[in-house]
Amino acid sequence: MVGGLENFAASPWLFPAMAVLAMFDALLPPIPSDEIMAALAALAASNHTPGLLWVVPATGAGAFVGDMLCYRVGRAGAPAVLRRWEHKPAVAKSYEWAQRNISRRGWLFILTARYLPFGRCTTMLTCGALKYPFARFCALDALSVSIAVTIGALVGYGGGALFVNAPLSGMFVAVAAITCVSMVRALMKTYRKIRGHEHEQVSSPEIVTN
Repeated sequence: MVGGLENFAASPWLFPAMAVLAMFDALLPPIPSDEIMAALAALAASNHTPGLLWVVPATGAGAFVGDMLCYRVGRAGAPAVLRRWEHKPAVAKSYEWAQRNISRRGWLFILTARYLPFGRCTTMLTCGALKYPFARFCALDALSVSIAVTIGALVGYGGGALFVNAPLSGMFVAVAAITCVSMVRALMKTYRKIRGHEHEQVSSPEIVTN
């Protein structure tokens, strides 16, 4: 199995494949591009193949392009897209939450929303629909992507370094760790979301519409 993974990692198609995977991860949230990148970073550490770490910028580039596509889709036709999601309560609630928070603290939301279930997709679509300044969006998203892939690479490489003689163990630890990091951040953001909703019910702020 390790040999097959090593052959896959040595393929010239690996980097463009990871870029495409990360790009579609913006449109199809269940795609585990971060976990795959962490696993490959672990393999790079355990096999002493630092060239494999080029998967990190490839994944980052793909993620950035995917976010830009979501933004453009949101700007061009968010209402039509959202009508297709009206029967998916989880996605609809995520969109409403994104819309409310982007209007208040968009910079922070863009930096952190990718760690929430459906957060990345709905945030980028909402930014486009609200016509959030594109230059500012690009800068914030580039920073967000850089932070995310750096964390994934460090966690993955660290897991691989701990199990130099057991690549599969290192990859398992890396994937488990990056999944736990995402879950913890998602729980923290969900908790803040609930607290913020409770505060809104108490204070009843004025709703600002564009």
